[in-house]
Amino acid sequence: MVDSVKETVAFYEAHFGFEVTMAVPASEDNIRTNLETDEEIVYTLLERDGVEIMFQEAESLRSDVPAFSDSAVGGSVCLYIEVEDIEAFYESLADDVEVVTELNTTWYGMTECYVRDINGYILGFAEETQ
Repeated sequence: MVDSVKETVAFYEAHFGFEVTMAVPASEDNIRTNLETDEEIVYTLLERDGVEIMFQEAESLRSDVPAFSDSAVGGSVCLYIEVEDIEAFYESLADDVEVVTELNTTWYGMTECYVRDINGYILGFAEETQ
C-alpha cells in the first residue's frame, strides 16, 4: 500500500533496477505495460531478476480490501531480496536512499544491507557470501 504509485515506481526503477510489467489506471478500463501516461495509476507490478513486487495506491486498496481501512502506509513489512554482486549494488544506492543497516556479513553466510523506501518499507538486499 503506497501513497503514490508513480513516485514509488520511479524510486524502485532508479534505485533498485525494477521495471514495470503491468499498471492499472484509476479508470480501471484497461491494463498498461508502462507508465507513459498522464493518468493516475492505482496499481503496478514491478519485476527484477524474477522478483515481482506489487504496489497499490492506498485508497484503491482500502476500497478493494476493506480490512486495510485502518492501516497506514509504511507498515511493518520487510522484503528480503537476493541480488548478484551485492557490493556493487550497495555502492550504487548508498548515497541515494536511507540505509538503515550498512552492508555486513552475517553469521549465517549472507552479505546484506537494509534500506527504507519512500513509503517507509524496509528492504533487505543480500547475496550468499563467497
